[in-house]
Amino acid sequence: MAFAPTGTFIVGTDLSLTITNNQTGTQVLLDGKRTNFTQKAEDTLLKSEVIDNGGLPDHRVISNGWTGTIEVDRTSGDFDALFAFLEANYYAGGDQQYFSISVKTPNQRTGGTDSYLFQGVVFHGYDPGSYAKSTITKATVNWAAQQRTNSN
Repeated sequence: MAFAPTGTFIVGTDLSLTITNNQTGTQVLLDGKRTNFTQKAEDTLLKSEVIDNGGLPDHRVISNGWTGTIEVDRTSGDFDALFAFLEANYYAGGDQQYFSISVKTPNQRTGGTDSYLFQGVVFHGYDPGSYAKSTITKATVNWAAQQRTNSN
């Protein structure tokens, strides 16, 4: 009996990202060809251990937002301009700039699209990359979000 796959796998090129500045409503252009996007749910695990009657421990999970990275092959200074803006805004006493990241991937099971919106996003830990002969300069930025919601 031969194995017959029931669908195809989702690969990185299926991902669509849109980044928006919440204060201005404008789309943020992050330079280059996006080569990596990571996302991870953060949480805190609370554990209550009962000391009488040999009770079983009780667990609670508290959502602590999301974290991730975006990596690009640099083609312009868009990343640099964004971080120059954020830094100048901070030193001028401006408000924290929040962003949103819209992520879309195909859903092979339904034939539709899965859409999620990361809200309250801040960027940090910008690494503009290193420049060397005959290599691609990669830039990386870390991000943290307050929450992710389903935007289907």
